[in-house]
This record gives sequence, structure tokens and C-alpha cells, in this order.
Amino acid sequence: FLTTALFHQLIDERIDDLHHVKQFIIGGEAMSALQANKVVAQLPDCRLTNLYGPAEGSIYATAFQVHEAKRPLQSVPIGNAVASAEAYVLDAHQQLLPVGVPGELYIGGDGVALGYLNQPDLTAERFLPHFDRARQAERLYRTGDAVRRLPDGNIEFLGRLDHQVKIRGFRIELSEIESVIAQHDSVLERIVIAREGRLVAYVVTVPGTSLTGAELRTALKSKLPGYMVPSAFVLLDALPLTQNGKVDRRALPEPDNFSFGGTEEYTAPRTAAERKLAAIWQDVLDLEQVSVFDSFFELGGHSLLATQAISRVNEAFHLQLPLRALFEAQSVAALAEAIESIADEKGEGAMPPIVPIDRSGKLICSFNQERVWMLDRMDPGTPAYNIPSAMRLTGKLDVGALERSFNEIVNRHESLRTAFGEEETGVFQRVIPSRWWPFVRHDLRELPAEQREAEVKRLLSLEVETNFDLTVGPMFSTILIQLGEEDYIWSLTIHHIITDGWSMGVFSNEMSALYEAFTAGKSSPLPELPVQFADYSAWQRNWLQGEVLARKLDYWVDQLKQSEAPQIRTDFPRPEQMSKRGKTIQFDLSAELTERLNDLSAQLGVTLYMTLISAYHLLLSRLSGQDDILVGSPVANRYRKETEEMIGYFIGNVPMRGDLSGDPTVSELFQRVRTSTLGAYEHQMVPQYLISNALERKTALYNALFILQNMPISEISLPGVTTSMIEPDMDVSKFDMTITMIEMEGRLQGYLEFSTDLFLLSTAERLMGHYQEILLAFAEDPTQRISQIRVL
Repeated sequence: FLTTALFHQLIDERIDDLHHVKQFIIGGEAMSALQANKVVAQLPDCRLTNLYGPAEGSIYATAFQVHEAKRPLQSVPIGNAVASAEAYVLDAHQQLLPVGVPGELYIGGDGVALGYLNQPDLTAERFLPHFDRARQAERLYRTGDAVRRLPDGNIEFLGRLDHQVKIRGFRIELSEIESVIAQHDSVLERIVIAREGRLVAYVVTVPGTSLTGAELRTALKSKLPGYMVPSAFVLLDALPLTQNGKVDRRALPEPDNFSFGGTEEYTAPRTAAERKLAAIWQDVLDLEQVSVFDSFFELGGHSLLATQAISRVNEAFHLQLPLRALFEAQSVAALAEAIESIADEKGEGAMPPIVPIDRSGKLICSFNQERVWMLDRMDPGTPAYNIPSAMRLTGKLDVGALERSFNEIVNRHESLRTAFGEEETGVFQRVIPSRWWPFVRHDLRELPAEQREAEVKRLLSLEVETNFDLTVGPMFSTILIQLGEEDYIWSLTIHHIITDGWSMGVFSNEMSALYEAFTAGKSSPLPELPVQFADYSAWQRNWLQGEVLARKLDYWVDQLKQSEAPQIRTDFPRPEQMSKRGKTIQFDLSAELTERLNDLSAQLGVTLYMTLISAYHLLLSRLSGQDDILVGSPVANRYRKETEEMIGYFIGNVPMRGDLSGDPTVSELFQRVRTSTLGAYEHQMVPQYLISNALERKTALYNALFILQNMPISEISLPGVTTSMIEPDMDVSKFDMTITMIEMEGRLQGYLEFSTDLFLLSTAERLMGHYQEILLAFAEDPTQRISQIRVL
């Protein structure tokens, strides 16, 4: 009967001396699959039991018989409830969750304690009435452990909820990283913690083996998304333990400078150019330090971050390097050498900085705002461009601080206080003066539960369908619904003309910082914005005109003159006026296929985005019979550093060309898509309607959209309050088909949104399967020609 840490050590060091042992009973921490599989393989007559349970449940509540596993384990479950105990996986509202969905573990039964002695507040927080109304007199203990129910009925431990961390906007479960590290043959023990916003891995290696941090980093990059790969690896002779045999996290040493970086040996910047570039990379990639020979993309960079990096490089060196320069020279040393070889050190043609403009007259609109204004004039007040969001807030919410935080943001960002108008000279914007913007409040505490649920649905539906008058403003609507003493729903709907997805991330970060400050009695910690969206609009109009605009339009005309939107086969004839009605279905790629696609992308010198959109091009080619395909894809359009912390409507869709002519190999197709994608990124700032006008197209450039969500997903974090997003009930599809891919926890999750004017659900499900088949074919043989991929 051992603590987990001592069990791991014993198995790794003395397993050959343990053949007489008939049973191990282990508990205290998560059991490693590596040591568990060793016992099953090398001690076949030994019973191995993994126990779980806190003192509040009379020590143990669940058990898993490891020796009964029919195959090697990837992770060791904690099993099912033991006799006289109960175990439930519940969400934040104490509702049962289905198989596979992570939640919090609650335990019940005879062993649950009465509470904490002389601590009534803590008792009320952790010991709750049973969720079953017929058993409300019974207590459940809220463990604080993240778990999920497996298909075989066992419970899988995912880690402590208080061990979840947020790094660069991503919520990360540290135990998932530890589990992957433990799979390395040379790793004996490991633990991962967050230090100052960075992940640090502490590793003890198997005696007699050699393992470097660089080798371990390389191994992890093939199995984890970039944001989950630790920034530092610290190799130790042993993990420090407390007196009761558990890992002493507070005794772990701080990593030194040589623990950071992606190469086996850290090479510091040697020239002024390398020092500038290294500083830019550290800032963009959020790393402690960067070796001059590290690859930007191997350190977690992708197309969006590359755009930010090149923007800062051009600003720092007074140049106008294209995005492809970073793909061709991926290390600090290589890019510094390329910069130093450029003859034009004056940086002619570089973008000018964004500066504040005179506010005395009417303010010019951006190209995006002008386009949305024109669409709104065709159908005034249409909710088609609303961006709704809603979240449930559970806990001791300071409503005054929440409302004050919201007002601080609205008054801080002029874009949120903007209204619009039109005169002979064109569309203009005006900023509404700062004032107090109160929440509309609804108190539903007195309603019966069923009526309360129906009323919430009605109120949220009304918010989604809000008709905004762009000439008056404001272009947002917010309500706060109170359901209980510590149970609220906050809804915010904003018109697209003043915001976008990136902006909502900025909004979430600022709300979190302001609420924390205001509840602590402090003033706003946010620095004043140097420029506002109206300054950007004027800058965009002044820069993107004349010869600059003509050159960029020439690029698009040359690229797209032979390409068309795919005329795909549909179940129903295309109506003259599309209704925008649609549905969305979800699909998941396995962790293995996700890993293979990432490896394939790295091997062929493309990004994961380029691989995924290539498969979409091939799918649409098979549906249409065309071999030159245009697909729309959103880009952030924040190619100036001044815009990164600004709320406003920057995002735009650009046409992404797929040239499938001549039956290329998969590898050749990737290179074609790589070239067209980099060109599109370099010319992304040209408004789409100007491209259509230059091409003299009367119809849309594309009718299908592809999205890879690689922006950090920022959630509002409120001290003492549990927040959970409520998905809006919107059956909408603005395009014939849209595929959205999100990489989460080492695997790709996809969504296929389709127009119900054109497709049956069964057809959409079949197309979803075909897309996955194409990706699998890509991973299996990139040398095959696309005609050999037998789908559709």
C-alpha cells in the first residue's frame, strides 16, 4: 500500500525484485500509465488497484483494477465508485454530463463527511445538496477534480481544476502535458507547472539514459499543440518530496537561462539585427528567449503570428518585407542575413505609422465599415451582422464592478461608441460622447424553474435578433438576467460594423483585468490607447490608394482572372434570393491523424492551415468538376502593431485559390496552395468589393468558406465566479458551405455549416466524411496524384 510517487519510484528502480508481491494498492496522486503497464507486463500474477478519493469522502471513493485492462493504457482511469460510495460527473450547474464531456467530480454515499469543523462558509461551498430533487437531503462533496466518463463506464482523471492554467489565452490542463512526457522511454518522473505565465517541465530521466531538453521538446511538438509545449525543461536527479511522499511543488527550482529555447544549445544573438529580431520573436511567441537558430514555426508560430512578426520586423527595420520572407528564412540568423543583404535600407514603400487625426470634422469610414453600411441600407436593421454572446456567471458576482468594467471599455474604445451617416462625399462615422451605459436587468428569481428557463430562452432570442439603427447607435445591446442569489446570465450582442473575433478577445482580456482591479478597490490598470479606430480608418484610406492600391489590385486580377466560385452540385435548385438558413454538424479527427497532418505539414514546409484548405479545395473540385477553385477565408487584417489592442472591424475574407489543374501530386498541390496563400496574406488589405469591381464580376467571388481558428480563445475570468459560455441559438449559413477547424488538446475538431436552402442533412454528413477521407489520404501518401484519391 503505497503513495503514487513512491510506487512510481519502486517500479522503475526495483521491479525485478517484486515478483513475490501479490497486490499493490496505490493512491494519493495520478498514476502514470508507463509504470502501470510495466506492472501488468512484468508482474502478471500481481493485482494492481488504483484508488481515488479525498479525506472528505472517508479516504477512498473509486477504484480501478489496472491488471484487468485488455490492452496497454494511455492513461490510468480512477474507475468507478466503491461500495457505499457514489461518483458523478457534473457541469458548473450540477447537471449530469454525457460520456466523454469533461466536468467536475462529485462524490456521495455513506462516507461523505458532514462538513468542515467551524468553517460554515467553506462547508456550504464544497458540500452541496444532491442534484436529484428526490434526494436533496443527502450531501455531495464537490472535489475540485476535472474528470470525464469513458465509454466503458470508468472515470478518467484529468487533473485538478485549480491546476488548470491559462497561457497566452489558452486554458491548459497540466496533467495532459505530464501524461505525454511520461510516454518517453527515457523519462522516469515528470511534473509540469506554470511560472510567470510560462510552462516549465521538471524531468527525472531513467538511470543510464541521456536525454536533453531539446530532444524532449522535439518529441512533444509532434504530440501536442504548440501552446502546450513547455517553454523550459529542467532535468533533475529526483523530484523533491514532502514528508508524506508527495511531490513538493514549492521546492522545485527556478529554470535557468539554458532551460529555455528550442535548439539543443542556446545561441545568443550576435549582431544588432539578430538582437532586434530575437526580441520581436520573444514578444510575438511569448517566449523567455530564442536561440538564433530556432525555427519560428517549430517554436509554435503559424500564419497569424507570422503576419504579426513581419509587421514588427518591417517597422523595426523600415522595410516592407513580404510574409514569404519568414517562410523562406525561418530562423533569426537566416532572416537577419536576408535583411542585411537588402540594398534598399531606406525602406521605400514601407507603411507609414498610424497617428491621431483631427476630430473636429466628420470622420471617414474604413473600407469594411463602408461595405457593411451599404449592405445595411439594402435591408435596414437586419440582424444578419449581429455578433451575439452570452455566458453564465455562477458565484459571488459583484454586479457593480461588472457594469463599471463594461462602461470603462465602451468609453475607452471609440469604435464601440460609433454611429454612421452618409452624404454626397461618402459614408462617415461620428463618435458618441462618453457616458454611463447601464445594463438592462431582468430578475427571474421568483419564476418557477420551467417558466424561468423559457423566459431566458425568449430574452436571449430577442437579443440575437436585435435591430440596430446604424445612424443612431449604440451598436450594442447588453442584458443581465438573475436566476438565483449567485446565478446570472450576461448577454452582449454587438453589430459587426464595430467589432470582430479578435476584438472580442481584446474585450475579454480587458473585462478580466478591470473586474479584478475594481473588486479589489483599485483603479483601471489599462494604459491609454495611443490611437483609435477612426485614426486607423483615416490611415487606411490615405495609404491604400493611388499606386499602392493599383499594384495590389493588379496582383488579384492576375491571380483570379481564370478562377471562379465552385458551382457545386446541390440537393435543391439555388433560389434567386438565399434565405441564409442553415445548420451546423460537428466532426472530430483522431489525435493520431491530427499528429500525422502536423508532421506532414512540417515535412513539406507548409502550415497546417495550408494542408487543411488543400483538402477543402479537392473536395469542392470533386463536387463541381472544376480544377481552379476559389474559397473565402478570414484574415485578421491587423498588419500594424498599433491595431493589436484595438476593438474594431478589421477582419476580412480573402479569396484563397486552389489550382488543381494537371493532376498534381499531393505534395505539388501543397506547394501551389502555399504560394497562393502567402500571396493572399501579403495583399489581404484590399477590400473584397474592390477586387470584384476590378475583375468586373457580377457574382460573388466564392460561395464556400474555410476557417482555421488559431487565434487564442480568450475567456472572461472573474475572481470568485465560474463562467461558462452559452452557445447562441443561430441556425444561419451565410455561404453554401463553411468548414471551421479548431485544434484543441492535440486533436482537430471540425464544424461543417451548410445552407438548408441547398443541402439535405444526409448530404452534409456525407461531405463531412469525404473531407476526412481526403485528409487521411493526404497523410498516407503525399506522393500520390490527386486523381488517385478515391472519394466522391
